[in-house]
Order: sequence, then C-alpha cells, then structure tokens
Amino acid sequence: MNFEDFITGKRGWLGGNGPESEIVFSSRVRVARNLAEYLFPSRATPAQKKEVMELILSAVRTVPRFRKCSVLGIEQLSDIDKQLLVERYLISRELAGKKTGSAVVIDAKGTVTIMINEEDHIRMQTLLSGLRVQKCW
Repeated sequence: MNFEDFITGKRGWLGGNGPESEIVFSSRVRVARNLAEYLFPSRATPAQKKEVMELILSAVRTVPRFRKCSVLGIEQLSDIDKQLLVERYLISRELAGKKTGSAVVIDAKGTVTIMINEEDHIRMQTLLSGLRVQKCW
C-alpha cells in the first residue's frame, strides 16, 4: 500500500464520483468504542496505550477487509503527513496531536479508517463520495 495514494487523493472518498455528488460531496459515519478492562486513553500510561494498540491491531489483522491495510503509528509520522491526513479527514486533529500508543489503520480503498487511542480506544469511520450514508453504515 502506498501512503502517497491517500495523500494525493488517488484512493478514497475524494474522487467526487458518488451518487448525487453534484450536491453532496461526501458521506461519513463514525463509531467509537472503548475496551472495558482499560483506562480511557486520556488517563492511561504510555505502556497501557501501547498494550491497547497492540490488542486492537491484532484483532484488526484478522478481518479480511484489513489484510492489505496501512498501519501508521502517529509518533512516526511527520507533522506535514499528519496535517495532510487531517485535511483528508482520515484522522482527527486530536489523533494528530497524540504520541506513544496511537495509530491509524487505513483500508486498501482508503475509505475506512480506524483511529486507535484518540479520545476513545477505537474510533472507526467510513467516508464515501456522494450521498451514501447507508453504504457508509
């Protein structure tokens, strides 16, 4: 998977070719969840956040849709890469400001992202061009 595809808009929802795209640029659905046995990311230590991240990543890797995904550790990204991901709505500003134990998983199509240890342990979103709220869900 080429990270540049997400930056340039070659993949994902930026194509503007969905139904009714002349009226609705994009549709997005977001779902947030937390793991019962772990502190919220804002209260967790870096070691606890790393443990949660590894647990989530091991589960994500079992899902067929994410076999060819990109996993980007937030602390390894440059400030410009984080800004570009924010501008393309693939990550939130909150996640861009995180450090140890935070990551984003982006599916091969660039339409589904899983933010790990943002405000919640898991924040998954689907973005599609045009009016496709039901398909996002």
